[in-house]
Amino acid sequence: MVQEDIIELTDDILEIDSDFETEPEIQETIPEKNIPEIKTTKEPEKPEIQEKFEDKYAVKKIINEKTIEEQEKRKDNKSIYTRINNIKDNLDFNADKKVYDKKVVSNINIYLVTTILAILIYIASAWTAQVKMPEIMDIELPLVVVATLIITFFAENDLKKIIYPVSIIAIIAVYIQVNPTYAFIIICAFIAQLFIDCVNHTYTNIYDFQLDKKFQLTEDNKSVKRYIIRYFHRIKYHVLLSLLIFIVFMLLGYFYPSVFQSLVLPGIQQMQQGVQQGTVTLSLNYLFMNNYSVAVNMFIGGAYLSVTTVYLLVYNALFIGYMGSTLPITYFLSYTLPHGIVELAGIILAGAAGFRITQAILRILSGFSRNKNASFKDHILSGIKMAVDAIILMLIIAVLLFIAAYIEANLTLSIGSALLG
Repeated sequence: MVQEDIIELTDDILEIDSDFETEPEIQETIPEKNIPEIKTTKEPEKPEIQEKFEDKYAVKKIINEKTIEEQEKRKDNKSIYTRINNIKDNLDFNADKKVYDKKVVSNINIYLVTTILAILIYIASAWTAQVKMPEIMDIELPLVVVATLIITFFAENDLKKIIYPVSIIAIIAVYIQVNPTYAFIIICAFIAQLFIDCVNHTYTNIYDFQLDKKFQLTEDNKSVKRYIIRYFHRIKYHVLLSLLIFIVFMLLGYFYPSVFQSLVLPGIQQMQQGVQQGTVTLSLNYLFMNNYSVAVNMFIGGAYLSVTTVYLLVYNALFIGYMGSTLPITYFLSYTLPHGIVELAGIILAGAAGFRITQAILRILSGFSRNKNASFKDHILSGIKMAVDAIILMLIIAVLLFIAAYIEANLTLSIGSALLG
């Protein structure tokens, strides 16, 4: 039984083997009918597909080239912008440098002019006091230079509100406590700075007749009030300059009579002789003509760059200051104030008229230089307008001096006697 079973198993195994031998044939036949054969070599692409690929590559190439060109253009634009910015920066730097250089030069000129003016004032005062030059060369003149540079430094750095009161206090303190000579040194420096400052404001007045049309103010000739206000603003710095010169030198004549005695005393002696001889009278006609002739000379002195104008202002101021120092103050004021206020106002305005004439002449002469903003005709018209302002002042001065002459001829003696009892 066992053998028969073994024989049956072997037969079954043989049948199974035969089955496995037939299956590969079926497997081999199935791929031939249904599954495509795998090709080892690529078939050549169709020409249409190749053209499409070539077109794509060409488009990409063109795009890349365009992007490269755009990048290069951007770089060029950036370089152009950077160049323009660099040029602008250079121009701004050069413009700022020119402005800075001009400012430096103007500051140097202001320091130089102010120092020279202070030295000239001190030398002229020493000459009138008959002091020899070697006596002031060692100490006084160097101190004048130092004082002028200090005051000018503070004034040019926008500290005028500080340095001007401090200078006045220093002058008073040095005059009382130290020495009047050293106080006079500070006074010379202070006068020079005030003079330069007023002249600067006079020639940079925005209310004045401007050559550049951008800065011209519209004129309203119909309104008299508006015209008077504009007129006042045009001449206010001329009046201020004349007033400062007169007050300062009147105080110098009062506090330093010995310094200016040789200059003033001949005029006083001549006036006394005229009174004794009868040529000097207290008549209205004589007083008016005498005072107005002085005003006319100050007006005409503007044609000589105001040299005569300044001299007459200084002389009259020193004369009044000296007379006040030699006479009792109550006596002097009683016989001077009634007519003196109006008369001195006329003399101060005469100085302003002379300064205005000088400015008019300089405006016309500046037309010979090249000016892009204005023609020579504009300079002439502007100068004529300035001269008209001075002529209007002279008419006002005539009225003031006539009133002063009338008061002096008819009222001063009685008013002075009444004040003195």
